[in-house]
Amino acid sequence: MRKTRYRYLGCILTFALLFAMLPVMPAGAIDSGELRQMFDRLDTVNNGNWHKDANNDESALAWGESYVLDSYVTMYEATGDTYYLDKFVTHGKSVLAQRDTSRGVTDYRGLSLPAWRNGKYTLNGEYAIFAVHTGMIVYPMARFAALVAENPSLNKYREDMELFLQAAKDAVAVHRDEWVDNGDTGYYKFPDDMPYKQAGMGLPFNQYLAMARAELMIYRATGEAQYLERARKMLQHFKNSLAVDQDTGGYIWRYSAFYSSSYEDTGHAKTDVDAAFQGYSAGVVFNAEDMVRFTNNAARKIIRPDGNIAGNILGEGTIQYPWLIGFWSAFGQFAPVITDTAYKVLSEMSYGGPSGLLAVAMLNKACSQPGYRGGEGQNPPPVDNPPPSGEMVKNGDFSQGQTGWSGPDVVVKTESNGNKYGSAKYGWNFYQYVPVEPGAKYVLSASTRRGSAASEARIAYFFYDAAGRQLASGDVLYKHKGTGWEQIPARTVTAPAGAARILIKLLVNGGSGTHDFDNISMKPLDNPPPSGEMVKNGDFSQGQTGWSGPDVVVKTESNGNKYGSAKYGWNFYQYVPVEPGAKYVLSASTRRGSAASEARIAYFFYDAAGRQLASGDVLYKHKGTGWEQIPARTVTAPAGAARILIKLLVNGGSGTHDFDNISMKKA
Repeated sequence: MRKTRYRYLGCILTFALLFAMLPVMPAGAIDSGELRQMFDRLDTVNNGNWHKDANNDESALAWGESYVLDSYVTMYEATGDTYYLDKFVTHGKSVLAQRDTSRGVTDYRGLSLPAWRNGKYTLNGEYAIFAVHTGMIVYPMARFAALVAENPSLNKYREDMELFLQAAKDAVAVHRDEWVDNGDTGYYKFPDDMPYKQAGMGLPFNQYLAMARAELMIYRATGEAQYLERARKMLQHFKNSLAVDQDTGGYIWRYSAFYSSSYEDTGHAKTDVDAAFQGYSAGVVFNAEDMVRFTNNAARKIIRPDGNIAGNILGEGTIQYPWLIGFWSAFGQFAPVITDTAYKVLSEMSYGGPSGLLAVAMLNKACSQPGYRGGEGQNPPPVDNPPPSGEMVKNGDFSQGQTGWSGPDVVVKTESNGNKYGSAKYGWNFYQYVPVEPGAKYVLSASTRRGSAASEARIAYFFYDAAGRQLASGDVLYKHKGTGWEQIPARTVTAPAGAARILIKLLVNGGSGTHDFDNISMKPLDNPPPSGEMVKNGDFSQGQTGWSGPDVVVKTESNGNKYGSAKYGWNFYQYVPVEPGAKYVLSASTRRGSAASEARIAYFFYDAAGRQLASGDVLYKHKGTGWEQIPARTVTAPAGAARILIKLLVNGGSGTHDFDNISMKKA
């Protein structure tokens, strides 16, 4: 099933990929409305019906409609708009009508079962039910059920939830006799009498991991341990088969553990890594270190230096369907080059079939919920240590390797004393985007050391507006005086009118050779926060400075007061360092907007490794139409806590509420 399944991955129809020589826009700077429009433009195939009325005899459901179903659930998670759940229900019920029991058809054994037969891959045209097809089709159904079960605001879908959940359980049960239990591990196999070339053998990784994902979601919806245990054993079997590439620190693995096979191709790897990510999200088998290893593989092998997408996990060849890199969007939290590349490829895609639709949905989710974990929008991911107070450049000292930076033209190296730095050549492909406020002044600085280049060390910077148009640019050039580390004189730059971000690039000023860079810094030339205040720019007087994400828009009242207008979404936040065991007082003011739900401040405590330790919410129902003080909440940082993540939003649905004077002080 390795070659022909892509008929429905790409739906081999006419498509065009127009590659432009444009700077890559990072996920954090992408407008969520633009991404949603991208999805909605693609969601028009067959008048939006896609393959919902097809059967699976030729695998149109497993390798086509399953991606469409999954994309609708994912878009709901990205937007909070139940429009996509309504579409899921309509499509899902059509897919249920194509089960063998509904059609009155049988498989090679003469059995009519609550699953979807296929005759495309079998011998002599006989029909069989493949576990991978079952897993692919019912996974989004089980995801939908888990979402509804966990979210009281979705109670109107309870009847649909029961329908799809039971259908998923019934379909999984069709394969009960194909389960192989090896104690700590397990997997599904092809039935011994199946009319298939690998009858009696264990399924390849992507095929049994499709079942693992589905069963993990059934467990989320029901709490029934049997599904968790099988999912756990499959994930452990996969993890036991992974090897570490010593060149990249990334994971590599083959197509199957049960027969001689090549290294996994990119198309099938997307299911493998998503299953691992779902396990990580649920705290099952995989951890943050594993995610970084998968990330290393994607960032350093699958994304080739020339920007193309490799055909396999070793970085060999190029894939026919480059949009599949969008399936790695969740890993962009660990290496922004992944979401950067996904955005570039997907924004240039005119058609990508069902898999392209899901790739765009996954990018929507990754960008609307920075560092989301497996469908739990309010459960952010491991993150790096916050930069020093006031610092806007992420990882400017390279202590976290290339984290925060994109591109291959600077190599991070380590001195004998353990200090990390970046060695830059002449080239334009090493950069970081940093949000700015129009008219604000910023101080750029760095240190550098002479290398083998004859030209100067160079920091190039470019200001862009929210639409990606370049507004202004400049350079900081430095001629070295000696051979040791030297401080480049600070440069004060002013963001022009309309600016939304600055692009910072490190390089030498032409020719061959390299120079070294360290301690890249950009700080606002602004007043410090009030004494004792820990939230930066909680009154929005400096626009969005100190905050990240597009889901709150800073506005100005007629009296000149600035405030934030928040919608439902998880992409507006600020990290604040905390001390374990210390008590802090959270407070804010709010004003009723157009939303029917409450104003909400969500907070999450993390340790230094990025593990979430605790979370909570401050909900406030407005009493009038003017500014109102949200009652202060005293929170205690749990043992091991290093930082708190604060998010502003409305508590679901459409509309907005206003926020101002966000504050956190030690109690």
